[in-house]
Amino acid sequence: MRKVTWIYALPLALLLGQVTTAGAEEAVQADTTKAAATKDDEEWLNTVWTQVDDMVKKEDLKLQQTVTVAGVRGAEAEFGACAEKYGLTEKTFSFKGHEIERKRGLVLLSDDELTRRQVSALYLKAHMHREFPNTDLFRRVLASIWHQVSSANEVFAVGVILDNKTVMGGTGWAVELAKNFTLPLWVFDQEKKSWFTWKNGDWHKTADPVISGRRFTGSGTRLLSDDGRKAIRALFERSFGS
Repeated sequence: MRKVTWIYALPLALLLGQVTTAGAEEAVQADTTKAAATKDDEEWLNTVWTQVDDMVKKEDLKLQQTVTVAGVRGAEAEFGACAEKYGLTEKTFSFKGHEIERKRGLVLLSDDELTRRQVSALYLKAHMHREFPNTDLFRRVLASIWHQVSSANEVFAVGVILDNKTVMGGTGWAVELAKNFTLPLWVFDQEKKSWFTWKNGDWHKTADPVISGRRFTGSGTRLLSDDGRKAIRALFERSFGS
């Protein structure tokens, strides 16, 4: 009887062994699949968080970046409007009695702050190669431009570059200050419809620039052309567009 039981028990043990082996293989396969899935999940999460981190850094950079403008109609108002559109800080330097179009981030300069930065007519003529209106209002405008440019890391302007290498109008003073402060400087010439940069004492046609400074000046003519407006908007799109 024991012999018969043993004979039946042997196939049963073999069958159980096969089941156990199959179960072990399935368990190993399940663990492998689970590990692969876990790895995929981790990689996906790392990718997502990297993207989120990049977005946060980009938005933080926008919040830290500041455009300094005068707020008057034309190019400077357009610089300010673009800064607001892309979430940048705007600092509008002006003074009482000066008519401006934009007042976002308004900084009203005191009489003392303006007086200390006024420039003589003789100095202007020597460096700009032309005469400017010798009025109190215009002297105050030029002084406010000093505050606008002196706090910047780089300068972008829109206007017309003249044969004497200066820029037409009051914008020319902002450009001249940028040269004196040795700031990175770009001017979009509305007549030539191209960007130029100042290097080694001369203007050089250049590829479309990108804003990289934390604090930059946006200056330019009141007589903003369609090409000038497009150039400013494209500048911000290249620099801050998604």
